[in-house]
Amino acid sequence: MKKSFLFCLGILLFIGMIGQASALTITNSSFEINGFSDWTINTPNGGSAVVVTTINSNNGNSYGGTDGTHFAALTADASISQSLTWNTGDTIAFDWAFLAFDYMPFNDFAYFKVEGTKYELLSSVSNVGDYGETGWLNYSYTFGSNGSGNIEFGVLNYSDKEYDSKLLIDNLTASAAPVPEPATMVLFGLGLIGIAGVSKKKLQK
Repeated sequence: MKKSFLFCLGILLFIGMIGQASALTITNSSFEINGFSDWTINTPNGGSAVVVTTINSNNGNSYGGTDGTHFAALTADASISQSLTWNTGDTIAFDWAFLAFDYMPFNDFAYFKVEGTKYELLSSVSNVGDYGETGWLNYSYTFGSNGSGNIEFGVLNYSDKEYDSKLLIDNLTASAAPVPEPATMVLFGLGLIGIAGVSKKKLQK
């Protein structure tokens, strides 16, 4: 019985360690800490990435942050990225807005990418119309397997290098996959101990 108890205790400790595994964390998730601290910026072809408190669309509409006072504003061609580690079932969410400063057929576009896993076209000039805009929207993505790599947000010109469109990003959040509650784990462990005890008694008979 003692061996069975120790075995089940080990299982409980293992489950506890799983529950305490490092949760998905995004650093400087609303760009309130020293601008792009903990983010990597890539601005080829004269693009830009700045942290601002307000910005206007081509139509004169004003945008402010959705979480705190600051947010990221990327102007084509530009991207920002951060290295993360995630578990199956973890979810990332963020607010975004695409502001077109171009017209068709110059189909500038904005995207979200998870390295080696996901590429999502957020919007484009063809989606919003010439010089159009989306307003603030929310997007979420749930990871289908354990992994690590960069998440990336970007906006690119298409076919020309003029009239650069913009991508706004704010309020990134991370939600860890649900883990068993402590009470559930205890009941599971007690059940294992009970099963082990019954099995031992049957063997002794």
